[in-house]
Amino acid sequence: MRLLGSIVLCLFLLPQAPVAQEPSPDAPQAQALQVVRGFRLSENLTTLAARAVFSTDTYRALVDHVGAARAADLLTGEMVALLPTFLPEWEVQMAAALVAMLAPEVLLSLARDGATSTYADRVEDIKRDLAFKMRERGELIVTGYAVGSLLKAYEKALGRTE
Repeated sequence: MRLLGSIVLCLFLLPQAPVAQEPSPDAPQAQALQVVRGFRLSENLTTLAARAVFSTDTYRALVDHVGAARAADLLTGEMVALLPTFLPEWEVQMAAALVAMLAPEVLLSLARDGATSTYADRVEDIKRDLAFKMRERGELIVTGYAVGSLLKAYEKALGRTE
């Protein structure tokens, strides 16, 4: 029931996709956002959404309807198209998690110096904890991205849009 409620909520929110606001450049949130982007920490959004889609009966029905290769092409196309809608909020949520996990001086160094920061190895060390935090913080984002992509792919398969 919780999943159904999440899907309905995501479908309701899809036309009005999340609008991530850029924080002030000197704020810890902005530094964390720079770290997320600089270290490419947000690249897993599409993988997470695809895993969610592939496990659904709806995707299996799409494969039955158009074949595995066409279903994968349709889904990939829609995921590429919708990524700019969901990625900014995913990055903002990930940055918020980083602010809670790292000291301000660590964030500043990572944002300023990137891979040459004396703290760069800490990024690898916190990835597991960050993934755990993003399960909660990003659940609706992943669900909305997955459902939206699958819905649009299915509509194309049925010839309703192009």
